[in-house]
Amino acid sequence: MTTMKNVQIIALISLLITLGCSSEYNVNNRFTSIDDTLIIQTVRLKGIGIFPASAGQISFKDTNERYNYPVIFPKNIKRIKLAWKHVDIKPFEFKYYKKGEFPKKNILKYIEEKKIDTLNLPSLKNNSIAMMSGISGRDTIFIIDENNNKDFRDDSVRLYKKMKWKDTSNLIKCKYQVYNGKKFEDDSTWVNIGYFEHGELFFFVSHHINASFSIDKQNYQIGLADKQSGFCFDEPFIALTYSKGTLKDSLLKKDIINKGEYVKLRDTYFRFESISNDGKIIVLIKENDFNSKIGTQVGMKAPKFLCRTIDGEILESNKITDKPIIIANISGCTPKSYDFYKKLIEKHKDLYIIGVESGIQANLGGKMVDVENSFNKIFYNDYRKDYSNYDCYLIDMNGRITEKFQIFDWERIVLPKTKD
Repeated sequence: MTTMKNVQIIALISLLITLGCSSEYNVNNRFTSIDDTLIIQTVRLKGIGIFPASAGQISFKDTNERYNYPVIFPKNIKRIKLAWKHVDIKPFEFKYYKKGEFPKKNILKYIEEKKIDTLNLPSLKNNSIAMMSGISGRDTIFIIDENNNKDFRDDSVRLYKKMKWKDTSNLIKCKYQVYNGKKFEDDSTWVNIGYFEHGELFFFVSHHINASFSIDKQNYQIGLADKQSGFCFDEPFIALTYSKGTLKDSLLKKDIINKGEYVKLRDTYFRFESISNDGKIIVLIKENDFNSKIGTQVGMKAPKFLCRTIDGEILESNKITDKPIIIANISGCTPKSYDFYKKLIEKHKDLYIIGVESGIQANLGGKMVDVENSFNKIFYNDYRKDYSNYDCYLIDMNGRITEKFQIFDWERIVLPKTKD
């Protein structure tokens, strides 16, 4: 779904003008079709926008436990507990690497992308934001160290409230330090804190990135977020949110481009190469041979597969040439995915549908594949990758991925029509 909104278009034009005047990184976000590398300056925005987000539980601990650094608590608060959230996990991963507990190739990648300085690692004190909870009167409250001075007395006292993912009115702006590729600098962003059903507080960083640029005077906008919804961008994904005069107001699975994948700008594909540790620079690199790529991105050649169903049948992609194939991931972690899968099968009986699950016993219809079967390991690596997964792939009769969607969205996708 896409819509045009005059206010958004005016904001987009203003953003292009602002970025075009900036010289901090010696880029102006205006490129031509002969440029092989696009180094794009970004703007951080409040809230998650149209992007998904994930939250992690805050683990408060009793004050009689050992602290790594001192903090100052306010008076008249009872049953105080303390917690902190790391700004950047990579310095800790480097320490584990030195103990032989973290892959060397990941650390080398961090260094290459200037996301870590192994000679100048921050202390826990400088690489975390402190939080506390307690009882004030009859209320259960929490305080976050917004100005990052390790003193809770000058920060707002907040009541526990239910988490609201998209709401930006109650976001908390926090200061912190982050490595920008050359040095540590002061920065700030917004966080969202709330509970779900049982009263425990959850936390996520509520921001997203916008990057507006042009190629041969054709305007584009890319949005970016992080899968872990953290301060840095260690698992980033982008989406083309403005192109050809249209601004998207929602995203489908096929719109989301992970790092190392490709975004199509006009008739040219660009690989999402990297984003700086502070999120201020995105790098895209032109790809001249996208059509020969094998993978699960729309437009790529689908990985060939050989797998065994729960009924013992061997499925081989080379032998399924008479109809399109849908590989549909479902998971008992969200049981309603089973219902969507059954409806998909009922509606599209003439498609070759393969249902993929981890540890499933019952046949829900179609061809069911249990990826916990060791025979299906390669199939898992190509088409599942996670224990819980809801991604679906439509493979045409030429063996190419033509659609990518989540099982819950299949009715929004134009699939090949079944015969009457």
